[in-house]
Amino acid sequence: MALTEQHSATQKTILAAALKRVAKFGYTKTTMCEIASDVEMSPANIYRHFKSKQAILKSCAERFIEERFSVLHLIVEDKNKTATKKIKDYVLTLARVTQELTHGESHMPEVANIVTLAYPELRKETIKRHQDIINTILLQGVENKEFKQHPSPSSIAAFHIMLTVFEYPFLCHLYSKIEFENHAKEVAKVLIDALK
Repeated sequence: MALTEQHSATQKTILAAALKRVAKFGYTKTTMCEIASDVEMSPANIYRHFKSKQAILKSCAERFIEERFSVLHLIVEDKNKTATKKIKDYVLTLARVTQELTHGESHMPEVANIVTLAYPELRKETIKRHQDIINTILLQGVENKEFKQHPSPSSIAAFHIMLTVFEYPFLCHLYSKIEFENHAKEVAKVLIDALK
């Protein structure tokens, strides 16, 4: 399901402005009036498109998730890459996208925390999609004889848990950019070694 296709051009403009403001000032300090002002609309007009600030937050989260998965699917679908290379690129891409999200004085860690608590079903869907991608890459590796055998569903879940650190913006601040990427490379290596 392409969540970004569900929005009109006006809604996409509102979401872009909201995301920019929330990243800069935080969710709690952003008002519907400010979002309306940013897109040169009245607050009443904003409410015609979104029933609440929380509805905008959810749509922003869905849009970000779709954009992230579109990048990750490009890795999976690349027929010129080995499964080993896809795992490395997948993990490094997770780390880099998360770093981009949290650069500077971004309030995205706060936003990610609010979304995770307010919409657990969205997080569950995201976990399933990540596990499906991991499963696809590992199946490709078994077919190409890069990996010995396909891991069980519980192993795939465990692999995803290892990668979760690279998805959450608030963990990014614990490391420098180079450290974070080096950790991503090392985790990819551990996963690959376990599969061979």
